[in-house]
Amino acid sequence: MAAFSDFLELLIAQVTLENAATAVGATTMYVSLHTDWTAATGDDATFTEVATGSYARDPVTSTTGWDTTVAAGVTTIDNNGAITFVTATANWGLIVAFGIWDAVTTGNLYFHGEVIPSVQINTNDTFEFADAALVIELQ
Repeated sequence: MAAFSDFLELLIAQVTLENAATAVGATTMYVSLHTDWTAATGDDATFTEVATGSYARDPVTSTTGWDTTVAAGVTTIDNNGAITFVTATANWGLIVAFGIWDAVTTGNLYFHGEVIPSVQINTNDTFEFADAALVIELQ
């Protein structure tokens, strides 16, 4: 299950209540992979992002990279096409979580969630979210 970050909650409030038209998302979002995730800290969970073996956040174009559907009061957003990370040149570790950011490094975290089941990525492995596999549900 994915969750909003505190940053995104504030952004939604600003756009909705303050008519802050300039406070919008980026045209490209970046998906990150994490080996540690402590959700107990709230919406801005503590993450340990992969930082070795040629790892880089994977870019997803906001206009074509996501599909949105609404059914029975639930809005579902999922990836339109596979999100494939580079081949690991060293062990990345056990991937337990993902994040969606507005920058290729640092930046603002918009969404985060668990990778279920967790996946061990070793040298020469490739991690991929298949088409429609990274799902965010809003109720």
